[in-house]
Order: sequence, then structure tokens, then C-alpha cells
Amino acid sequence: MKNRLFETIKREFSWSRSITTYNRVQIIYSRLIRGKKFQVGKLRDIDRHYLNIGCGESNHPGFINLDYQWRPHVDICWDLTKGIPLDSNSIKGVFIEHCLEHITFSQCNAVLKELHRILMHDGLIRIIAPDAELYIDLYVKEKDGENVSFPYVTEEDMKKGFTPIMAINRIFRNHGHQYAYDARTLTMMLMNAGFEDVRRVHFMEGMDKRLLIDSDFRKRESLYIEASKL
Repeated sequence: MKNRLFETIKREFSWSRSITTYNRVQIIYSRLIRGKKFQVGKLRDIDRHYLNIGCGESNHPGFINLDYQWRPHVDICWDLTKGIPLDSNSIKGVFIEHCLEHITFSQCNAVLKELHRILMHDGLIRIIAPDAELYIDLYVKEKDGENVSFPYVTEEDMKKGFTPIMAINRIFRNHGHQYAYDARTLTMMLMNAGFEDVRRVHFMEGMDKRLLIDSDFRKRESLYIEASKL
């Protein structure tokens, strides 16, 4: 039994690799610290006023990096639907990329109100999400006989019998998605949360250069929205 356990450890773990880089270790550690406020206390002496929500592996120096799962350089392991453990009027800018679609519509409304609370006056929020309107437009065009290309559909997908409704379902249901947004809906939600000057922007285009940390590989399918707390 001990020999089998040792062989398993040798097979799954490498002494030359940091233990914190293993997904299983990250999941266990996340369960232990998620929602614990000591994480916020560690940030008190760090001069950071930009928040990167749902950062995943895209951690950015100079930002407070928050994610549901802990990884090296994640500052706060937190369930976004449980509120945001930061002081009111304490953040200059919020960046949130391909995250809001993973929570429900009502949860998203609550999160946007929390983001408005923690932002300073004249603070800015930058939201990037899959663009449901893009996918629906492509679906209609293809149905009308146009030759269109759906994001991330490969030749292998086509060989297996891809249909446009599969792309629609991917954006609405796959990858843990709970809700798909278009510009009109996000604009309405941001205004209801108290934001003003809501505007649609483009990849690497925005009012605050510090917030232009968009992922290049996501730009083909993404919707970009900014709004201010005035």
C-alpha cells in the first residue's frame, strides 16, 4: 500500500516544480481560505487602487487580483456573489474580463452595485464579456445564406458536423456560463447600479490606460463596456 502511494506521488508530483502550481493543491487551498478576511488585512500596507476581478491566471502587478480559485499571486480568494471585501470609495478602477457570465443575472446586478460602492468618485469600471449579440447576428446571417465564421470553431468541429446553434449554446450554456449579455443589457444594468457615462469601447481602447490589460485571444468574441462613478 505504501509503495503504491509513493509511486502515485512520484508520478503526479515533481520535486522541481512548486507545489502551489498543482491544480489539486490550489483547489484544496482555495477551500481553506476562500472568504477569509485575513487576506484583505494583508493588503492594508500595499498601495494598490486597481482591482482585477476573476483574474484566473492573468494576474497583473499593481492590481488587487481577486478570483474564486487561489493561484500564486491571487491576492483575494473570494466568492464574488458574497460581496466584495473592500472599503467603499477605495478603488480607482475595476477590470473584469469574462467573469460575469459565470454568475446568474440577479447575482450580476448585485455585483455591479458592489463595484459601484467600492469605486472612488470618478472611478472607472471596464467590463469584457462574450458578446451574445455577435453570435446571434452570425446565426441569422448564416441562416440567410451568408458565409460566416463563428469564433473558435475549428476545422475538426466542422468535420464532426458543426451547426450554428452549437455556437449559440456554447456562449449561453458551456464553460459554466449562466447568462449571456449584449451591450444594451449591460448598459441598462450599469445605469441601474448607479453608474453614469456608460459607453461601448473596443479592444485596448478606453479612458484609463491602467485598465487596458485586455486578453488578445478573447477579442474576437468580446463585448467591451466602460462606465464611470461620478
